[in-house]
Amino acid sequence: MSFVGVVSKGTVVLPPDANLPDGTEVRVEPLPAKPQSETSERRHWHRARRPSRPGGEPRPLPLRDAQKVKAIFADSFYFLALLRLEDSAHARAIAASQNRTERLITTAWILTEVADALAVPAMREGFPRLLAALRADPACTIVPPT
Repeated sequence: MSFVGVVSKGTVVLPPDANLPDGTEVRVEPLPAKPQSETSERRHWHRARRPSRPGGEPRPLPLRDAQKVKAIFADSFYFLALLRLEDSAHARAIAASQNRTERLITTAWILTEVADALAVPAMREGFPRLLAALRADPACTIVPPT
């Protein structure tokens, strides 16, 4: 299955019928420029991106080389799968953590969500160890709340 979308203000916007569940891994690859006389759907997307400023067409944003992006964003799904042995994604989370060479980025809000999920007595000791490990890891960034 594949979808075609556009980048708007740094975010990939997919068509309304692209209903992907949270946690779905995706790969984004820029498509070659297509002629203006494409399908009406393509013209619709183009009109949606038309600038409100005078002067014509929007200028293209420079593409970042995907090979230079060396960070992954870790959400609560990843951390909970990593810490819960019975989680169906536990083996994948362990494999991902062992093979990781990229920087890990998460937020204080994600960690708050993980702490809440691990508040049951049988799991409480897991969160302080996770937090200490993340803080000690020089390749991990915890984005503070703003």
